[in-house]
Amino acid sequence: MIICRLLSQLAVPAFFFISGYFYFTKYHEHNPTTYKSKNRARLKSLVMPYIVWNAIFMIVSFLTDKILLQSTIADFLQENGGIRLFWDCGRDSISKNLLEVEMPKDRCPIDGPLWFMRDLIMLSLVSPLILFLSKYAGKIGLIVMAALMVLNIWFPFTFITSVGFFFFWLGAYFQINDVSIFSPNRRRRTLQHIAAIVVFLVAVMLYGRSETLDYYFYRIFTVVGIFSLFDFALLLVKKLNINPIEGISECSFFIYAAHLGSILMIVKKIVTALSLESYPVVEWILVSVLVVCTLTLAYYIFKKYLPKVLSVLTGGR
Repeated sequence: MIICRLLSQLAVPAFFFISGYFYFTKYHEHNPTTYKSKNRARLKSLVMPYIVWNAIFMIVSFLTDKILLQSTIADFLQENGGIRLFWDCGRDSISKNLLEVEMPKDRCPIDGPLWFMRDLIMLSLVSPLILFLSKYAGKIGLIVMAALMVLNIWFPFTFITSVGFFFFWLGAYFQINDVSIFSPNRRRRTLQHIAAIVVFLVAVMLYGRSETLDYYFYRIFTVVGIFSLFDFALLLVKKLNINPIEGISECSFFIYAAHLGSILMIVKKIVTALSLESYPVVEWILVSVLVVCTLTLAYYIFKKYLPKVLSVLTGGR
């Protein structure tokens, strides 16, 4: 399970990198006019689905509380932080970094996975700063930012995480400075893969000994492992001719946004009834497959019968 957890740590940083990379396509045209047009487009692709999905999760959570606990809407909002449900779910969990400064921990909106979209919305707004840093801070700036991210030294707010800021900036840096994502230097790529494997193995061996060490190695692994992930993806597409599964790739955002909701709870209860506790990996795979299949079916039902609603839910993707 720890192996799956570690590998999954690469997904969101990779999305941030790709988002930063493509946001600054034709960066020389990045001026107040293009800034407005880019962010106006993101009202539909990011802001609208972000608000709608969190509103749906809020309504479902309230109805669940009302049925099980007889809660009123006032009780529900007071207990869960009210409007904060849209960005950090009213949680006050904290952790201390290397400097003993208290930092927000595991802060996310009520639809948890959408913390990525929350960060991306804010990063789009501060894109002029990202452009400036990418042009003038250079590699030294990126190294400093990577160190701050690994050591959990960052501003103590929840709107932009250090992970989001670093990888969005890294993607922007590659685009703006015309750096290839896939290094032509074979020796460099080999060293990069070796470093990723070594950090991965150390993280697995040290898992559970210290929450702080786990955090550091997770972060280091994302930094050294992300380019190995891109190389692996290139291998699948170009060398082995493996492409995303038709019909599933288009509904990936829908699955991503909905997978931690009531569907997951129901599927877990069904799988638990099968008494597979002795086979946790099988149980985990079965839950994952059933959730993906159920949400894929839901996506195509929406696509056929409620296409306009689906367009709002997916931001027109």
